[in-house]
Amino acid sequence: MTKKKRGIGELLSALIIIGITIIAGIVVYNVLFTRMNTIGYTAGISIQYSTIANDQAFITVKNTGTYTLTSISVTIYYNGQSVGTGSYSGNINPGQTVAISPISLSASGYTYQPGQTFTVYVTATYSGGQVSTSVTVIGV
Repeated sequence: MTKKKRGIGELLSALIIIGITIIAGIVVYNVLFTRMNTIGYTAGISIQYSTIANDQAFITVKNTGTYTLTSISVTIYYNGQSVGTGSYSGNINPGQTVAISPISLSASGYTYQPGQTFTVYVTATYSGGQVSTSVTVIGV
C-alpha cells in the first residue's frame, strides 16, 4: 500500500480563492472609484460681457466648469502695457456669473481714446490650480 500525501482540502482551497478574489475586487473598486471622481471635474471660465468706454472697463465672467472658483483677477492691456486691473474674491459656484467692474484704466502715461484695441486677460483660481482666458475688446 502506498501512502497518500495530504494537502489542503478542496473546500479550504476554494474559500482561499474566493477570499483573494473579494480582496482584489475591493482594491480595484477603490482605485477606480477614486480616479473616476476626479475625472468628471473640470475648471473653466468664459467672458460673458466686456466693454471699455470712457476710461472704464466692464467685465462679466461666468464659471463654466464644475469646480467652485475662489477668486478672479482681470488685467487689461493696451499695446502690451497693463492699463487696468480688477479682482473678485469669494466663491463662484459652477454656472454662476460675476461682474468685475468698473475697472479704471489709469496707468501712468496712458490716455484713453475710443477705437483703441485692448486685450482683457482673466485668471480664475480654484482648489486645483488656475484657469485663464482672454478676449480682444475695441474701446467705444
